[in-house]
Formats: sequence, C-alpha cells, structure tokens
Amino acid sequence: MKYLFLPLAFLLFIAAKCDKNSTAIQLGESIELAPGQSASTDDLVLGFVSVESDSRCPKYTNCVRAGEAKITMIVNDPSAPVSMQIEADTKQTSSHTVGGYQVVLQALDPYPEAGKTTKPEDYRLKLMVKKAANK
Repeated sequence: MKYLFLPLAFLLFIAAKCDKNSTAIQLGESIELAPGQSASTDDLVLGFVSVESDSRCPKYTNCVRAGEAKITMIVNDPSAPVSMQIEADTKQTSSHTVGGYQVVLQALDPYPEAGKTTKPEDYRLKLMVKKAANK
C-alpha cells in the first residue's frame, strides 16, 4: 500500500510546481486548503487529500469525549515523500515535522453541528508551516 503513495506524492510534487493555482506557503503564516488542493515551498509540497473521519462532538451538544478528526495529507519532501494521517481534537493543535519543516494543523472547518452532514468537498484545513526547531 505504501508503494502506491510514493508515485502519488511525486506526481503531486510535480503538479504543484507546474500548477499556477497552487498556493504558495509563506512560512509562519496560516493557509487554508480544500480537499484536493496543495501548497508548496521551494522544497516541500503539502496536499490535503481528504477527511477520513470526523467524530468531533457537535456544537450545542454534550458528549462524553471530545472526539477527533482524521485527515489524510500527502507530504512530499523530495528526499522522502510520505502520506500522513493527522488526528485533530478540539482542545489542541496537531503538529508534525517533515523535511526540516513543522506542519501545524490549526483548524478543520466546518465544525460539526448536530443533525447536519458535512459534504467531503466542504471541509477546509487551516494550517501553518514553519522551519522545524533544531534539537
């Protein structure tokens, strides 16, 4: 299965470099992506693939646990293309380091509401990319 992601990640990297509508990443600034969209720096491409599941507690309801959303992204550092799943809960941001960058998930909108179903194409992923701190 992971062998399928490597060619896909490479194609995403090439497509983002050729696509004039691809979002340019400004380090330290928030960007918003819809499913199927990508953003890039000179040496990193991020692609928002989909929301695999969203079990966050809907607005105006009481839940035993907050729940989380699972988001699939293709991250292409030319030296190591990867697919990653991000789990986002309601109380903290999720952060991953790849290729010398820190990718910080800030929000996944829209937030669930009781009795309403969100279409997959209506999701928006808000994230920030910054240089990873050296340890």
